[in-house]
Amino acid sequence: MLVPRLRFKEFKEEWKKISLINVFTFYNTNSLSRADLSDEGLIKNIHYGDIHQKFNNILDVNKEKLPYIKSEINMRNEENYCQDGDLIFADASEDYEGIGKAVEVINVGNNKIASGLHTILARDTKKVMSLGFKGYLFNTSLIHNQIRVLANGFKVYGISKNKKGKEISDFEKYKPWSGEEFSGKLEYELDNNEKYEIYRDFNKKNPKIFNENMEDISKQFNIDKNKGNEFFYEQTKIDEDLFLSTLAINQSEVKLEGQAQNFLIQKIANLAQTGDDSISFKRVIDRINRRQLDEVGTERSREKPINVVARNLQELCQEKENLEKVLDKFFQEDYNKAGSGLGLAISNEIVKLHKGKLILESQKGEGTCITFTLKNNLMDAIAEEKM
Repeated sequence: MLVPRLRFKEFKEEWKKISLINVFTFYNTNSLSRADLSDEGLIKNIHYGDIHQKFNNILDVNKEKLPYIKSEINMRNEENYCQDGDLIFADASEDYEGIGKAVEVINVGNNKIASGLHTILARDTKKVMSLGFKGYLFNTSLIHNQIRVLANGFKVYGISKNKKGKEISDFEKYKPWSGEEFSGKLEYELDNNEKYEIYRDFNKKNPKIFNENMEDISKQFNIDKNKGNEFFYEQTKIDEDLFLSTLAINQSEVKLEGQAQNFLIQKIANLAQTGDDSISFKRVIDRINRRQLDEVGTERSREKPINVVARNLQELCQEKENLEKVLDKFFQEDYNKAGSGLGLAISNEIVKLHKGKLILESQKGEGTCITFTLKNNLMDAIAEEKM
């Protein structure tokens, strides 16, 4: 990695590359609307609308006035209250640019503060970053653009309830700890200028898709048992893995992890070799080979069609070879049987002496037919006298 010339004098070591998943722990938020908030109470609340309208990069609790939750609510865990240095992301916005905006909370003190509707609460539990720095870092275009695409990705593809080897699923990680609403809405426009709106209730598997006339067209798309409604793939040919692997490609100085690189390389290879990014050339060949093994057979199989044909062909070649040798002296097809192998050879020589021809026709399992022709000397003499 290239090290910039401009550096803090205290910093002398090489730059380190650390994945954010190893830095932050995510905590549950609530889904309380403005109607559930008031000017008095015990627990303060950070609403996503205030992140957009009131706060900059840093939310200083001593300087900013926060609304309270109207009544005491049942917190699942005390850790869900905000702490100094916590990052709070807005995962919804009136426009695309505002999605993913973050604020860093400082000077929490003894206040109980909850992260509210349409927010994501992230905590640097390992204290990797200095207090006050995260709010600036995550609002730079380099980082903000990536978070914005990810936030939209959740609305398009949903949040998985499968743990996939992790301690908790993404669904449980982002589920609000209070309130019933756990949903999102996204508007988008395709290259053909057609406009659509997705409404997704994350408690349900499939979203509702509306056209620009606000007609529900969800049933017009294929619904996969595992993946749910495949509307976005049918419209764009972009699946979830490809979407998440390519979201950072246009971001300056961003490098994909090895798994994402391999995924994209395979997609490009598939496209070049088969014309379809979802069809692997190697997989196609493997399937053809397996189909051949199952239905046709190989040299190593025994009773498959190709083995039967090969045996028949070998037998026919052997029969042809035997027929060509049957007039040879001492030839026998089976030397274990009685005979000298001279009968047909002598007969053939006698026919030749009379300027004739001996003809053999053989059919396996039925027998052999032998015919011969002889030259008629009397007819030749008559013909000569007439001349």
